[in-house]
Amino acid sequence: IDIRDQSELRNSGMASAALHIPMQSLPEKANPAKKSCVSGLCFDTPVALYCASGARSGMAAQTLRNMGYKEVHNFGSLADWKRAGGEVNFR
Repeated sequence: IDIRDQSELRNSGMASAALHIPMQSLPEKANPAKKSCVSGLCFDTPVALYCASGARSGMAAQTLRNMGYKEVHNFGSLADWKRAGGEVNFR
């Protein structure tokens, strides 16, 4: 899950196959108890998050754990994704 805002995505792209859920929308869009939850997310779904530096994704990871997600990983930054050989798309 890319938790950066829309302007950051426009400027630097997004990891291929990532979901975009901005940090401020995470409690609503990642809550399986709500109709607005992104399809495919549930508390048993393993989740990896990233942002620009890894700081916000660390906070987002804690938010998801507090919500009840069982397996949550802070991938760090989009740059970390690129260094690991991950593909970036501009949508």
